[in-house]
Amino acid sequence: MTEYYDPRLHDYDMYCYCGESWRHTVVILNVDGSPKNLTSYTAEMQIRNSKSGELIETPSIYIDSLGGKMLLSIPADRTEKMYTRDARYDLKIKSADGEATYLVKGKFIMVPNKTKD
Repeated sequence: MTEYYDPRLHDYDMYCYCGESWRHTVVILNVDGSPKNLTSYTAEMQIRNSKSGELIETPSIYIDSLGGKMLLSIPADRTEKMYTRDARYDLKIKSADGEATYLVKGKFIMVPNKTKD
């Protein structure tokens, strides 16, 4: 799934099927609708248990600097172990000069798999 964001914090719930590779693309746009240049930016996302604050997962993030895109991913062998009822996440970018911007936050809903090997 691809979501488009301007650089203001949005609430957005993400879904992950346990035991399946999870991928999500985020595209950041400038006010004029053009992709934000993410050259020299870093990104970080954490998924935490809402009640305890315990870190559940830190997805891999690939940044397409000129396209303003970030590909978030978690491999299947890690999603397989990720079931909790109440998880939250946020995603932030940080410029080379240290300016941090939180782009999106929300519930991270993990759907247990029904088919077993």
